[in-house]
Amino acid sequence: MNWIAFGAIGTWVLALGIGFAIRQVREARRGRNTELATNLFRELRSSISKESLRLIYGSIYEDGMLKHKESGERLTGVQDSKVGDMLDRIELLGAFVAHGMLDKGLAMDLFRGPPVRCWYKLGGYIEDRAGEQGYFGGYVIDFAKRSIKYQIENIPRVQWTKLDGENVVEKLLDDPRLLSACERGIAFSKRRVKSIFVKRLRN
Repeated sequence: MNWIAFGAIGTWVLALGIGFAIRQVREARRGRNTELATNLFRELRSSISKESLRLIYGSIYEDGMLKHKESGERLTGVQDSKVGDMLDRIELLGAFVAHGMLDKGLAMDLFRGPPVRCWYKLGGYIEDRAGEQGYFGGYVIDFAKRSIKYQIENIPRVQWTKLDGENVVEKLLDDPRLLSACERGIAFSKRRVKSIFVKRLRN
């Protein structure tokens, strides 16, 4: 009888230990996510990053060159380097999300706009660079795709990512490089299901 009691106690101690370990892992992961998100947020809100994003948003890609949208003049080497540096930052962010190192919901709430806007402005540039180098901007594309799906499924349409007053997400819905017709249909179906569920909860 004592051995049975000892076995039961041992089982409870083991279960509590496992539960405590799982909780510690979750807390550590939450802390890591918070620290990582904070550092990335500061990085993307720095004056250098803001300047690079303004440069990207005010550019066009045509005839194999990045140009100023207003003047049509080609970006200088320094400016082109700033564009590359910003894409590298977004690439890193996308890699963190894709590999589960940064919580997807947190990443989308904080960073869903810049990757979509950058792809909208530089999609052709990214593809051409990838054609030249073999790989370029894969996680920029991946993050833009995740962001569009997330916004379709969870965000009111009026709050979708915009650029100069234009709804960028709506403009990219038919871009086959991001969402296939099937993926788009699934995202809108999830949106409808969530909408119905929320209405029923309110009633």
